[in-house]
Amino acid sequence: MAIKRYNNQEFKDSYSKDPVSFFKGIGGFFFRQPDWGVHMYYQNMSVMFLKIKNNDISLQEFEHGFELFIDSLGVDSQDFEHFEENICAFYQCMIDDKEPVTDFFEIGRSCRSSAERYLSLVSLDYSNNHYYQVVKTKYSQASINEIW
Repeated sequence: MAIKRYNNQEFKDSYSKDPVSFFKGIGGFFFRQPDWGVHMYYQNMSVMFLKIKNNDISLQEFEHGFELFIDSLGVDSQDFEHFEENICAFYQCMIDDKEPVTDFFEIGRSCRSSAERYLSLVSLDYSNNHYYQVVKTKYSQASINEIW
């Protein structure tokens, strides 16, 4: 079943009402990978940065939504996968694409506090997970690496 992607206004309204759906790729936020049919986090994150550049969504709204997303997560492997794939996509946009944003996971930022709280609850061994490894090696300067 094909899912209709949101137009600009639907995107903004839906993100304002339920930012968690953006980070999990639910509904019109689902960005389908054509071969496997899974959600493509990086492409979705790239769309968000385009919305920020176009002043459709503020950077503060995005950061607050990221915090709400982290605070909503359970400690199961599926939610952890959403977490680590969004972390990787964020740094891919920030570092590789040179998006002009401050690292949301620096000391004193609300996303860092939420991530620290979340990671303290996770008992999964994620040390060999692909996206965790990508962030640890390719984005070694990322502030999230100080806490996971």
